[in-house]
Amino acid sequence: MTLRLRPSTAGVPAKITITQPDLSSRLLACFVGIRSVAFSERATTSLSPSRPIRSSHQSLMSNTEADETTSLLPTQSPKPDTVEDEEETMSSQLYWKVGAVFGATAVGFGAFGAHGLKNRISDPAKIASWTTAAHYQLAHSIVLLIARQNPVAAGFFTAGMTMFSGSIYALILNPDLKFLGPVTPIGGLALIAGWLALAFTKGRVRF
Repeated sequence: MTLRLRPSTAGVPAKITITQPDLSSRLLACFVGIRSVAFSERATTSLSPSRPIRSSHQSLMSNTEADETTSLLPTQSPKPDTVEDEEETMSSQLYWKVGAVFGATAVGFGAFGAHGLKNRISDPAKIASWTTAAHYQLAHSIVLLIARQNPVAAGFFTAGMTMFSGSIYALILNPDLKFLGPVTPIGGLALIAGWLALAFTKGRVRF
């Protein structure tokens, strides 16, 4: 609706004219209003962030909390297979050293029995026993090096050499040590048990 005022002139009174807008003007006004509202809503949406912006302090706090949570988690223990492998490796290294030491001493005792012992003992039976003890010790030292990863067999071989050969050496050098007499057959049984352990127990043999 439009109001028009025509001022008065000489002899003509003032007149107010009221005009109604046509239909096309109304449609144009509605279209312009709708576009204005849509543009304002789009501008508002583009300016407002979809996600809240986290400050650097909040990010630092989150990282710190994550680190504390990670540090509180229990550390994983070694797997049983790994622990068993480490123990087996340590046992193998130990028996390797024992076998090497027993082998070296066997060679020394054998050389002493062939040369130095004859100057102290004239009994051929004792010299033969000494030689037998040295041979048994040398042979089983080699077996111990080979079967070092079988702890059962290696343990029997170590005990058998110590008791069997060691008691013979001690009795020949000092016959008064008669209490060592029963130790010799026990050592022989331990050597036999070591061979049986190779056959019936679990353990790897390396050459």
